[in-house]
Amino acid sequence: LTADLVSTEPVYTICPRVGHEIPTEGALTTVYEGYTVGFCCEGCAEAWPQETEESRQEMLAAMLEARGD
Repeated sequence: LTADLVSTEPVYTICPRVGHEIPTEGALTTVYEGYTVGFCCEGCAEAWPQETEESRQEMLAAMLEARGD
């Protein structure tokens, strides 16, 4: 895992990559654009940096829209 992964409260409860629920304890997260993004598993957390910037922006926008921001 990359060094920027931290364990903090995610911005949304669903993994942005595959749509699975993020664990309530011990979730793998990373900070992106000032938001903590959580992942359902190590594979999704490791794949996040490989996504294009456009894709990460779209996933963040979808998470924020889904939670009502």
